[in-house]
Amino acid sequence: MKKYLRVMCLVILVGAVMGLGGCSKSEEAANTPPAKTNLKMATNANFQPVVDAMIPLMKAKGYTIELLTFDDPLSINVATQEGSVDVNFYQHLPYLNKFNSSKNGTLVMVQLYLLVSKMGLFSNKHKSTDALPEGATIAIAMDAANKDRGLRMLRDNGLLTLAETPASGAYTLVDIIDNPKKFKFVEVDLYQLLRTLDDVDAGAINASYLIAAGKDLSSGICFSKDDDTFPCGVVVREDNKDTQWIKDLMECITSDECRNVAKEYYKGSFRILF
Repeated sequence: MKKYLRVMCLVILVGAVMGLGGCSKSEEAANTPPAKTNLKMATNANFQPVVDAMIPLMKAKGYTIELLTFDDPLSINVATQEGSVDVNFYQHLPYLNKFNSSKNGTLVMVQLYLLVSKMGLFSNKHKSTDALPEGATIAIAMDAANKDRGLRMLRDNGLLTLAETPASGAYTLVDIIDNPKKFKFVEVDLYQLLRTLDDVDAGAINASYLIAAGKDLSSGICFSKDDDTFPCGVVVREDNKDTQWIKDLMECITSDECRNVAKEYYKGSFRILF
């Protein structure tokens, strides 16, 4: 009789433990947030062709992408940081780093990086840097990252001399220590630079913006020599960088379909990294 009672107690105990285990798994499942499948992605006209090629591939994986296009580059990062946008694709790494440092941002560029940006000095009036007259007016971006790059490009092509190190972390006009042709500079919004070319002697412009405007690179009179330090890629908040949806998005945006679109559309203004 005692042996029977011991066996019954053991059966009841095992059943209780299994029941607790079952409750634990049920509670865990109930507390697991559902997989995110509705995404808001921001870009600009310059990067949209690659995103357009990616969207059907994401749809095949069960995702819905709401694509938002912006004319103001700063607003895209602000929206991503605030969470009204999940992911963006439009910028190079130094621009992102400058945003994070100036706005206390927590955005990260997800590797693998996708494209390498090229900058050029473009002119509708002159065919070479030697042809630039004394006192020529040069348009340059007003944002810190692209202004810094434009000045470095002019330095690397022998058109001016900059201080050994920038006074404020990125080169500005105050860091020019020798300007032999006495160039005059006008600072312009990044997206408006191309429109200034008829009014200035030359402009320091990201080459892909000419391609987006239906032009070619033949009006370039010199080009950047620091391209590897300006990779472009997909950007998310740090707390989203390891999610399943960003892994799926990166798989889609580095597909053969997206690579072929980038190769055809950018025509050498970007180097493709995937």
